[in-house]
Amino acid sequence: MAVNQNIGAQSYLQIIEILRNELLANKNITTVTQGDISDVDLVKQTIFPLAHIIVNNANFSSTIITYNISVLIMDMVHNDDTADEPSIYQSTNEMYVHNSMLNIGNHLTDKLFNGDLYDGNTFVDRASVNAEPFVDRFENQMAGWAFTFDLVTRNNIDRCNS
Repeated sequence: MAVNQNIGAQSYLQIIEILRNELLANKNITTVTQGDISDVDLVKQTIFPLAHIIVNNANFSSTIITYNISVLIMDMVHNDDTADEPSIYQSTNEMYVHNSMLNIGNHLTDKLFNGDLYDGNTFVDRASVNAEPFVDRFENQMAGWAFTFDLVTRNNIDRCNS
């Protein structure tokens, strides 16, 4: 685990890149976007399943920067008229979407907590992870989870050259 001595100067860009790359590496994610969700064309059905990264804020201390991040992980809900009788799983794939999207967020936060992405420079404060399910939050009928967590990174910029 190599510690990057200058990560504070580029941590925002690196965090977006780390999250984007890890989400795209998941076979259940087609598209990753970031920024304002209203700028994403959610009507375009070929972008789903979608992960959307939002950096809510950044807090600074002498040696760390803590980013509060939300990642919306979502997919389209489709009718499933193949069932002969009603079941606990309804007549749509909504429960399957919730299950799949929850697993994607769980893997992402776990890898940043102590998995492949934990490198001594950036990590998730596992106690801060919160996942909130949603349905029909946007224009299309979709379901998913809004994961919100604190991502901690080193703040070791060269103060002598500031």
